[in-house]
Amino acid sequence: MIDLPHVPGFEWLKDTAFRLEIYDGVRRTPRPYVVQRSCYAAAALQVLRGETPLRGMPLGFIGASQAGWIIPLAALKNRDARFLVLWSGAVETTHEDVLFEQVALPDKEFWDHHTHEEVPKMMARVTDPLAWASFDPREALSKLKIPGLWMFGGRDRNMNVDLSITRLKGLIAAGHPEYSYRMFPDYDHNLGGEQEDVLEPCLTWIRERVTRPLTR
Repeated sequence: MIDLPHVPGFEWLKDTAFRLEIYDGVRRTPRPYVVQRSCYAAAALQVLRGETPLRGMPLGFIGASQAGWIIPLAALKNRDARFLVLWSGAVETTHEDVLFEQVALPDKEFWDHHTHEEVPKMMARVTDPLAWASFDPREALSKLKIPGLWMFGGRDRNMNVDLSITRLKGLIAAGHPEYSYRMFPDYDHNLGGEQEDVLEPCLTWIRERVTRPLTR
């Protein structure tokens, strides 16, 4: 468990009502790994729920990168979660993520000579040789009834942001109006590090959501 307000870069959380769990793992992310880590995260939230200082306090998940697969499933396992916030969290399968990364990540100047409009055609030519079991976060996201916020960087080479936004829009249209996203065109997978223009909207969004009545 990581108490993020005491981690460099996350001091902005010290005056808020949040304790967070963050997991990251192997570069290849098979389905069993996602399921295992989601169980850990769901159990951790249950432990926090029982801590005296946090009793009665709204709790939720914030995570980055691979947490885009882990957190939705964790929130489905533990219905005490009131919200989820994902920084560069893919709304694509683990296979799709790896295949895009293989195309874009080796080229540090990828976005200097490719456009977002080119990417679908590029990926359509890529075959999927991966044998390990994939995971699609929409399996969990389609069943959740809590608000979610995704923060994306337009120069991300670790995940296919355009595909993720398309998938997220599909979920919103299918009956999840509390899902939303913000795009930061000049940022990569790290979303600029500790930039206030990313962190402050997250905190404001969380405060607004946890003060609303919870509907399931």
